[in-house]
Amino acid sequence: MISDGLLCECTNLESINLPQEGLTEIGKWAFCKCSTLNHISIPNGVNKIEMCAFKDCSNLKSIKLPKNCEFKKLNELCFAGCVGLKSLNIPSNITSIGNQAFLNCKSLNKIILPKSIYTIGEHAFAHCINLKEVEFSKSLDQINKWAFYDCESLATLKNLDALSKDISIGDYAFSKCKLVEGNSDYNSILTKKNKNVFMDSTKN
Repeated sequence: MISDGLLCECTNLESINLPQEGLTEIGKWAFCKCSTLNHISIPNGVNKIEMCAFKDCSNLKSIKLPKNCEFKKLNELCFAGCVGLKSLNIPSNITSIGNQAFLNCKSLNKIILPKSIYTIGEHAFAHCINLKEVEFSKSLDQINKWAFYDCESLATLKNLDALSKDISIGDYAFSKCKLVEGNSDYNSILTKKNKNVFMDSTKN
């Protein structure tokens, strides 16, 4: 295990090779604010990445998660504030994206949610201002409030069938996503699920 806060604020840490055997858990704040870390590869044996593990790693550009990872959830704030992160392949056995998991990942431009995803947490992708495209999974049954709040560049929602079925969409989930709101097809589907989906919560 990499214990809680072990390498937090190691601002000169540009790279690290995690052991391929024996590592099962990455603790809370383990790499938090490692501002020069640019890549991380998570070994197959890891079964848990705790909250805030890589929070505010501002230079982190790529994350390699194992295809057959042993953990099911990307925990709260685990990659929040990774402003250099442009893309991420989410493994096919992840079922849940935690609250604020990718909050303020300003360079993230595309997300493909695997078929295994059934819930997206509050503020999961909020303030991802360059996120342009999201492909939803057919197994999705809950998008929590503020999930995509202030994703001002979001223009393409793929696999609309996933949003047309019996799915719960929380208040303000797409608030301040003007390009989504302005698309009549998206608007019609989302507002049928929740009339407050586009409402700006800051004005209430």
